[in-house]
Amino acid sequence: MIEKVLWVDAGAPLRDDLAAVLGEMDAEMLEAKDATRALALVESHAPDLVVTGLSGEGRRTFDRLRADHPHVPVVLSCSHDALAQASELLRRGALGWIPEACPREVLHSLMLSLTRRLRLEHETALWRRSSTEGAERGELWIGESMISNRLLEGARQIARAKTPLLITGETGAGKSCLAAYIHATGPRSEGPFLRVQCTAYPEPLLEREIFGHERSAVAGGRARIPGRLDLARGGTLVLDEIGELSLALQTRLLRLLEHESYERVGGTKTLRSDARLIATTNRSLHGLLRQGAYREDLVRRLSAQQVHVPSLRQRKEDIAVLARHFARCFAFDSGLPEPSLDDSTLSVLEAQDWPGNVRELMSSVQQLVLRAKAAQQDAEELHLALLGDDLDPEARDAAGNLVGRPLEEIEREAILATLAATGWNKTEASRILGVTARTISNKIKIYRARGFVSR
Repeated sequence: MIEKVLWVDAGAPLRDDLAAVLGEMDAEMLEAKDATRALALVESHAPDLVVTGLSGEGRRTFDRLRADHPHVPVVLSCSHDALAQASELLRRGALGWIPEACPREVLHSLMLSLTRRLRLEHETALWRRSSTEGAERGELWIGESMISNRLLEGARQIARAKTPLLITGETGAGKSCLAAYIHATGPRSEGPFLRVQCTAYPEPLLEREIFGHERSAVAGGRARIPGRLDLARGGTLVLDEIGELSLALQTRLLRLLEHESYERVGGTKTLRSDARLIATTNRSLHGLLRQGAYREDLVRRLSAQQVHVPSLRQRKEDIAVLARHFARCFAFDSGLPEPSLDDSTLSVLEAQDWPGNVRELMSSVQQLVLRAKAAQQDAEELHLALLGDDLDPEARDAAGNLVGRPLEEIEREAILATLAATGWNKTEASRILGVTARTISNKIKIYRARGFVSR
């Protein structure tokens, strides 16, 4: 999120409107009249964005920032007549330009678009640094079993290709971690690594999130919004839980895979895709195909290059190293002592089935760290922390049914169970669940489209 914007070259026509827009976004506007003051504010206040004109001081500010603070994003403010002059600065690294005569609603849309772009670039930069180091240390995928070694060996070979890849496996098994490993060890490791959780968006929003949209695509929309395909150029785009796509979105995805091209929502210009696509799913696409819920040609395309992530119960030799890794990380992040995981404790862990896989193990170890009273504990205390022996049997069974399951799945079951208990009275169900009746109606439409509801 943009929280601080430095304005240089005060007095330009855009200044008052920008201050108003930033106020609506709860952002602070700093001002500098010359390059010296601007550099001082950059060093003392660390603004998220600098907006500068093309006057003498604005140009000097840009030059100084490129030399001393090249990672600070700069946007130019200029008239259409000055675009030729601005183009030189754009080639030298300016993020973009804002016309001086810019309606406030358009300016608001532009700032929201910039916020999204800067957030994604920041996340990508952080991920790239951590993933490069992690890949070298083997920390993107934690495991020392023969199964893990074979999996990573195959992943390194797959990483060299640009063809689409399908990663299958149970919930929490590590599909996204493997996708990150493949990106970090491949030729696109210097490019963006972006993910889209397909179950997190209603269909219209998911389409715009992936493909982007033009000005005309959204009622009241004023600015073009890039999609993840635009932002992932030169890198990798991961579509998590691809089995949840509607047939309409499957058609768009198929065209992307066949022609390596797409159009933004509401647009007519065909754009070339330059992102490797990795899809993940915990469902059987062939099973969905038999149910009529998936396109056969898309299943064939996605299955051409496929890798399966084994469940944690199939590679129990990885449990010890995973548990120690999680304990070390959680203890460090929480400022707590690292629990001692002795052989007895690890035996307890290895005896569990872990239906929620690595995600469930991680949650259990986190609870262990939070409950630890000292760096050394006896095995009985640790077993109690891991197994939750302080819970009564009913509470433990209920917690066990929730651990490791996707939040969306738990939400769906809660909504459908409440509707069934109220005779499908949406008003009463919404009152019990503490949401609006409209929310319940929208959820029912989604569940019906996905085959969870027949009525």
